[in-house]
Amino acid sequence: MVEKLVARMIKNIHVEIKRIHVRYEDHVTFKDHPFSFGFTLNTFVLESCTDSWETTNLKDMYVIPQIFKLCNLDGLAAYLNTSVEQYSKSSQSLYTNLFCSGIATMDYTPIGYQYLLGPINVKSKLRLNPKPESDGSNYTIPKVIYQSGKERFHYISLLK
Repeated sequence: MVEKLVARMIKNIHVEIKRIHVRYEDHVTFKDHPFSFGFTLNTFVLESCTDSWETTNLKDMYVIPQIFKLCNLDGLAAYLNTSVEQYSKSSQSLYTNLFCSGIATMDYTPIGYQYLLGPINVKSKLRLNPKPESDGSNYTIPKVIYQSGKERFHYISLLK
């Protein structure tokens, strides 16, 4: 009973996270060298789909014994800026624009940011076979199949 409930929850789960920017600024520790570090995420979407990877006709999803998920990660990044103007010295009315313009996307990378990690952009497909022992395939269908598609990953070394 618990397995069925967990499988149904995994099959139905839909996660969507958009436009996150967390930033720490310090202009006190090193008065002549203020710095900021933080992380950003433009979008993360995990959604259910059919066995033909369609997200529009989900009524067919329940007759399929396997679980199919599409995952889209756009603009995940961590940065350490040593030469960018501090947000805290700007007017509070500009904070929303400053934080939003600091989020990298698939097509946009903010100028002046020194990335420790990213921006990372990945589109992937996940196929789960929750009961390989009872699906009649005699274990020929793997329990988990992960397929990654379009990726962009950057790493910039700070040790130049």
